[in-house]
Amino acid sequence: MDIGVWTMRGLKELALEEDEVEVNATGETLQAFVWPTVSTDFYFHISEVIANFMFIVITVLISRKCLILRLQRTAEHVFYCTLAQMLSVAETLMLRNLLLHTIFGMMCFVVGFFGVGLQILLKHKRARGTRRHFRSSHSIFGLAGCLLMSVSFFTGICLLLYPMRKQVCISVLFVHRVCGLFCFIILMASFMFSYNTGFMHRNWEQRRIWLFKFCTIIATITASCYEFKCFVRDATTLIPKEVFESISIYVREEQK
Repeated sequence: MDIGVWTMRGLKELALEEDEVEVNATGETLQAFVWPTVSTDFYFHISEVIANFMFIVITVLISRKCLILRLQRTAEHVFYCTLAQMLSVAETLMLRNLLLHTIFGMMCFVVGFFGVGLQILLKHKRARGTRRHFRSSHSIFGLAGCLLMSVSFFTGICLLLYPMRKQVCISVLFVHRVCGLFCFIILMASFMFSYNTGFMHRNWEQRRIWLFKFCTIIATITASCYEFKCFVRDATTLIPKEVFESISIYVREEQK
């Protein structure tokens, strides 16, 4: 028989399952290789560290430029929205502590709407009586994010202040989480469109703007991982058990 066949047969005989121990002819103990187990929480923590670092760097760079411009005109809007609708919204999404989550949530709601209100007043003054609408993608996504932020804020207040039945509480919490998650994603999309505005091109080079975009995308993905997992878990909780039972019955019938 070919030596290669003998070699393959020997390797198959020596193949060990995970955690299996075997003693060979020489008395040497062989143990299967076991990959080190790492919990999923570890990966979520690493993702949050990356997201925090990137959001803080972006916020510091943009806020510093706005302060250098003495918060004149658009710089004031950019300053407050960056603090509230980028950093504070991201921290609200990632924080697990109830007190800190509430504080950052109130901050992003109050300061964020203050920054948006300043821009609306500025646009109104520039219009000089003519009708002007929010037609840019940056404005549309920003207003949509503010709407979802309002829903998430008020559902959070309801969860804190009003006792509810278990099923109602689960439903309200689900709405709170869904609106919070999509508020964050939509606001980050609004920031992506804001990088194409004249304010950004007047104050930063194109290479720096591309770096802002890249960091925002990475930070958005890493920051929303845990909340997306919670969203899927809550969604499956709200689905009636009869649906899963009917699916399992259908699968068993197909296998037969």
